[in-house]
Amino acid sequence: MYRLGKLYESGGGVAQDYGAAFSWYRKSAVGGFSWSMNELGRLYQNGLGTRRNYKLALSWYRKSAAAGVAVAMSNVGAMYLNGWGVTKDFKQAFAWQKKSANAGSDIGMLDLGLMYAQGQGTPANNDKAIFWLRKAAQLGNVTAQNILTNSHLTW
Repeated sequence: MYRLGKLYESGGGVAQDYGAAFSWYRKSAVGGFSWSMNELGRLYQNGLGTRRNYKLALSWYRKSAAAGVAVAMSNVGAMYLNGWGVTKDFKQAFAWQKKSANAGSDIGMLDLGLMYAQGQGTPANNDKAIFWLRKAAQLGNVTAQNILTNSHLTW
């Protein structure tokens, strides 16, 4: 079901149809597949195939994160960072990004590095910012690579 959701979302071999993608992700998520929970959250967050609903997005991200999906942990952090469906809370955002980064998500590493650089949810710390940005860059995160390159730092 997850793969069918991916196919309909991307239009890979079928006509792109966010409504069908939403339906397949939902069936899979309700069945307990943690990656579908994250994808369902993303569709709710962006209003793809359904109405935008930050609270439901956060709920599905949390379920996926509880099942160990590192990118879902980062998505929960992004919700707190931006105040989407929750009160903006940099400390919560930082805690979720740190959890995501430690679980191996390059997106969590990128966001954690940026939070260290900007002192969001934690005191600013350039050494830790560079450490996490480099880890994200080494995993192929292009945004982290560009930040480091534009800052004349190696990765």
